[in-house]
Amino acid sequence: MPGNASDDVIRIRIDTAAAVADFLTLIDQQAAEGETRAPANPANRAVFRELAPFRLVEYEYVDPVVGAVEGAYLGFPDGAVYAVGEVLPEEAVDAMVAGDPAGLPPVYVYVVLASPVSDEAAAHYLGVLASHVGQPLVAAFGDGAGAVYSGDPLSERERAQLAAAAAKCTAETDRQMGKARLLECYSARSNGAGGKAYAQLTYGYVRYFLEFDTADGRDDFISWTGRLWELSTGFGAAFGLSDVARPAEPCAAPPAGAHTIRLQSPKDAPDSPWAAFHGMDTVRAMALAQAYWRSVVDAVTTGAPLPKF
Repeated sequence: MPGNASDDVIRIRIDTAAAVADFLTLIDQQAAEGETRAPANPANRAVFRELAPFRLVEYEYVDPVVGAVEGAYLGFPDGAVYAVGEVLPEEAVDAMVAGDPAGLPPVYVYVVLASPVSDEAAAHYLGVLASHVGQPLVAAFGDGAGAVYSGDPLSERERAQLAAAAAKCTAETDRQMGKARLLECYSARSNGAGGKAYAQLTYGYVRYFLEFDTADGRDDFISWTGRLWELSTGFGAAFGLSDVARPAEPCAAPPAGAHTIRLQSPKDAPDSPWAAFHGMDTVRAMALAQAYWRSVVDAVTTGAPLPKF
């Protein structure tokens, strides 16, 4: 069990080797029953199947004991970090499963918290999350130790398998990144050619790719939407946040042919929409912030460029 330390990242180890082995067994069973169809790359499908629950769950609503959840990410063995809501590149999964199925490296799920929490609070969260995703979890703590969490009773065989997976965490401390390094790895993927940087915003259940001239501009926009989100129960209710699933997030350069929307960052607006968050709760400050947000909404929903302020 974990000790009394505190951390601002919860790390969950996904055993891809076990997932592939289980899926291959299932395919064999189906073939014996007369099913002739099978995926062309079963290892690839097995990984996507295993990751699917972790890409769908709303981490911020799982359990309030850990406070605010800033994001959730998938860490691949090659060091690439993806947001759980991103479209995972097929080639990235193909590369990961290209080796011996029995020796596939794990994928890590990182749940990033606004503030550090005790190991006990993280353990409580993990128990609830295991129920949400419908499967037991192996988590790694700051000292490299692994522990098992389950929402349902486990058989002796399951306990033994999960304990063996947890024991492997101690040899994977390089995968147990802290918050700063994790976000740095993730941001590195979102910087494109010519200094351009990208973010994604989910509005009205549609994901939009946003393009900025610089990484600083992109990060400023993400920070602004995060601040707006924090105020969504009061001041921010005037901004129509019911159509926003979460604050904007950095993302990799969109694939060729994808539609991108070029935006101006809040800091580059002559009349700063940041003023509304800097103790200037005046009619003018509110109007500036609302005008900027309306322009963002217009840009993502109509494809029109963001107007200058």
